[in-house]
Amino acid sequence: MSTKGFVFILLGATLECGWVYGLKHSTNALEWGLTAFCVVTSFFLFMLAFRYVGASVAYIVYTGLGTLFVVGAEIAESLMAGEGTEPWRVFFVLTLMAGVVGIKGARS
Repeated sequence: MSTKGFVFILLGATLECGWVYGLKHSTNALEWGLTAFCVVTSFFLFMLAFRYVGASVAYIVYTGLGTLFVVGAEIAESLMAGEGTEPWRVFFVLTLMAGVVGIKGARS
């Protein structure tokens, strides 16, 4: 497994978070354009990762990180708004993070 592949996955998952929020909050042409850019670039980086990381590992890490970023941002947003968060939700986000780190550290 190559670190370069995981960098592509990390960047793609970050952009995935961007387009998820873009789909939710876009209101004008510029925001929709940035959302489309994030979608295309996210998938392009994901496909580049296949050159360095196996497809099954790339998919698991990409979806895991994307979910982690989106749910983490939602938790942070609710905490910033003064709302509480559910302990089970935090527990499962931490479990997901541990799984992604474990996959990176595993030897093939």
